[in-house]
Amino acid sequence: EQVNAIKALERAPTFIEGHVASRPGWTPVPGARFEVIGGGGTRSLVSDADGVFRVEVNPGSYSVVPKSRGIVAFDLSRDDPDRLALQRGQCGQVQFVREEAVQQGNGADVP
Repeated sequence: EQVNAIKALERAPTFIEGHVASRPGWTPVPGARFEVIGGGGTRSLVSDADGVFRVEVNPGSYSVVPKSRGIVAFDLSRDDPDRLALQRGQCGQVQFVREEAVQQGNGADVP
């Protein structure tokens, strides 16, 4: 039984998932653009209606870069979006925010 569990883990997918919200209200930010860099390439992602994005990746080192104006890494993110080191079966979780002041002017809305 333990051997089967280990074999299943060897086939488990690896993911990066993130969430972006505006503050102070913590409402989701749909349509925010991100790039996942690593694993020999770059992948573009867009947050869904709930402000969530998710991508399956190979094990390795990655960074998640916000490409929409006004979106920054949240300092209490579970993982550092600049330095994700993922092994088979892991899920790197990152959070981003958009400040309310950014939304209300300066032409800094998503995208």
